[in-house]
Amino acid sequence: MNGDGTMSKETTTPSSLTDIFIKTIENAALIAAGQLGLFKTLAKRPRSIPEIAHAINASETGVARLVEALASVGYLERVDDRYANGPTARAWLTPASPVDFTPLLLHWAEVWPLLGDLSQVIRRGGPQLSLYQLMQDRPEWGRTFAQFMKARAQLTSGPIVERVVVPDKAQLLLDLGGSHGLHSIAFCRSHPNLKAIVFDLPVALTETEENITAEGLADRVNVQRGDYLTDDIGQGYDVVLCFNLVHHHTEDDNRCLIRKIAKALNPGGLIVIYGMLRDEHITSYNALFSLLMFTYSQTRLYSFKEIIGWLKEVAFSDFNRIDLPPAGQNSIITAVKTNP
Repeated sequence: MNGDGTMSKETTTPSSLTDIFIKTIENAALIAAGQLGLFKTLAKRPRSIPEIAHAINASETGVARLVEALASVGYLERVDDRYANGPTARAWLTPASPVDFTPLLLHWAEVWPLLGDLSQVIRRGGPQLSLYQLMQDRPEWGRTFAQFMKARAQLTSGPIVERVVVPDKAQLLLDLGGSHGLHSIAFCRSHPNLKAIVFDLPVALTETEENITAEGLADRVNVQRGDYLTDDIGQGYDVVLCFNLVHHHTEDDNRCLIRKIAKALNPGGLIVIYGMLRDEHITSYNALFSLLMFTYSQTRLYSFKEIIGWLKEVAFSDFNRIDLPPAGQNSIITAVKTNP
């Protein structure tokens, strides 16, 4: 903005206007490709438009427009008269990828109407129903979200376990909101004396027992269905995991949850909180994620200082913060229960 109130040339360039216009269409095309199984179809070899249309049960005209659009932004590559997956799709969006994030695209497809309702969410001061409430009526949403979180955990569980110092005498771990169970599996593999309980809503635990059995840990990792905010979570734990939880809950709910965890932990027990923190200097990623949480649950990101404040209220000390790469996205907070 110029001093006289007019727009500067820098803010009205054609390229910036194109970004405003085109990004939503690009995201819609990417989501549609995930729903149609396009990247999976192209995982083994390039295919022509008629071959793709036959494989995904779609019109050749529609496929032509979609693959042309995705090739223009790098998700696909054109090889003569055929199309192949581009580098990003090969790395992240097929069953052959080291980690397949197709469930993220499917999750976006499910919540797309929620994002479209953002203006009304802002007017109301929150969603009419939270994401978790919606999942109760739409179990397929819970399954997709759990699969997305599982994909994330495939990337994060190793680095987290490497950096969290579990007490030598620890025997029982509680994984609150553990969904897929991969974090419990990783901790138990790293600590042979440890057993774990994955505690989550029934809608989030649809494949957990299969994951545990596949890893050969059915004798050490169990599943408990319930709502950790309202149900009894038990006692006698040496470690409690709270991964990607606090930003889905209000400040009051988080305070209540931490009090419940303090009662459930043995003296000297460890709480491990993992997720994105609100930075002192807000980045675009930070701010946009908070807006998403407001859309989902009428919540936001919380700062390290805020979370430590809740922990100090209920017999925790020895606070530690570990920031994981990439910078500004996810951090680990650990604290020890010091009082009986």
